[in-house]
Amino acid sequence: RKRLAAAYFRRISSDAELFAIALRLYQMGYYFEAIEALEEFRQRYPGREVFNNLGLFHLRLALGCRSRYEPEGGLSFQRSVVASPVVEIKGLGGLTLRGGSEGVETSLDRKKLQSFYRENLQRAVDYFSEAVESDPEYPQARNNLGCAQDLQGDGYGLAVNDALADD
Repeated sequence: RKRLAAAYFRRISSDAELFAIALRLYQMGYYFEAIEALEEFRQRYPGREVFNNLGLFHLRLALGCRSRYEPEGGLSFQRSVVASPVVEIKGLGGLTLRGGSEGVETSLDRKKLQSFYRENLQRAVDYFSEAVESDPEYPQARNNLGCAQDLQGDGYGLAVNDALADD
C-alpha cells in the first residue's frame, strides 16, 4: 500500500510540474509548447483553471498573429485578461498545484494569418466557455470570455458577461 501511495503522489507531483512548465512556457512566449503541455495535463485534470489557461494561450496566439497582419491598424487597446496560476484538483483532499517566440511564421500570407487568428480566437472562446460552464462564478474565465467575444465583435456576449460579473 505504501508503495502504491508513493507512486500515486509521485505522479501527482510530476503532473504539478507539467502545469508549472506550461505556465512558464506561456510566460516566455512559447504558446504552442504551452498548449501542448497543458493539453497533456488536461487529460488527467480537466477543470476551470486549465480551460481558462488554454483559452488564454490560444488568445495570445491569435493576438500575436493579428499583430503580424495588422501592424499599424491592429488593436488600439486590449482588455486585461487573467491567467490562473493555481489549479485545484477535486477529489484529492484539496490538493493545489502551483505552477521568445510567439510561434507564428512571419512568412505566412495575410489570408492564412487571418484564418489562424480566427481559428485561435474561436478556440479561446470555446475554452473560456468550458471554464465558465464548469464554474459560472469563476471571474477570471468570465472576464476572459468577454474579452475574446469582444475581439470577435460579439458586443452582446460581452455585455452579458459583464452583467453576470456584477451579480
